[in-house]
Amino acid sequence: MGSWRTPAAKAVNLTELAYRLTDRDRAIIEDLGHLRVLTLEQIARAHFTSLSSARDRLTTLYELGVVDRFRPSNRAAYRWVLAWNGLRLHHAAVEDARLALPEYLREGGAKPRPQPSRPAAEALIARLIANPMRAHLEAVNDFYSRFAASVKTHPEV
Repeated sequence: MGSWRTPAAKAVNLTELAYRLTDRDRAIIEDLGHLRVLTLEQIARAHFTSLSSARDRLTTLYELGVVDRFRPSNRAAYRWVLAWNGLRLHHAAVEDARLALPEYLREGGAKPRPQPSRPAAEALIARLIANPMRAHLEAVNDFYSRFAASVKTHPEV
């Protein structure tokens, strides 16, 4: 059974890509930027109402070069990480927030830090794949996703 979605057209540049993202996409980018690796179930729990809509949107983001995915084994679920475009968008958001702080509160000085390069993004993904602590990281991120889902369903918490 196939999906109803059509493959996403490639974005020409970062400006066009940013225009095509939703607020939920930006929240996913923020989560992946801070948590580094999440499963489909974890992302769906925190940001979607169904697994199929999460899978379709993540596939679109994958086609746009915002996220990447890997499997620890051929029977395991995909692990989702930020790809180069996603890292650049996350970096821009973090730098914007950092530079908005008063100078005495900024870490790393007053100048903007350089954008991540494509080889740096590929190296980060390789480190996440080979990380011996990845199972622990995924378990911590599972707690986060369950907490986010709880807050989503019970806003008074």
